Amino acid sequence: MAGILRRRRRTVRRRVSTVRRRVRKVRRRVVKRVRKRRATVRRRVRRRVRRRR
Repeated sequence: MAGILRRRRRTVRRRVSTVRRRVRKVRRRVVKRVRKRRATVRRRVRRRVRRRR
């Protein structure tokens, strides 16, 4: 019984690590998108400020 439990624990740990890796990849993609959006917004704001002045 002890051997079976140990095996199960190892497989669970592997699954958790793979899930965390996937989550990290997804987060990186989201961060890149957000940075691009912020950059475009800043450019638009700068243009508006120039027009007002």
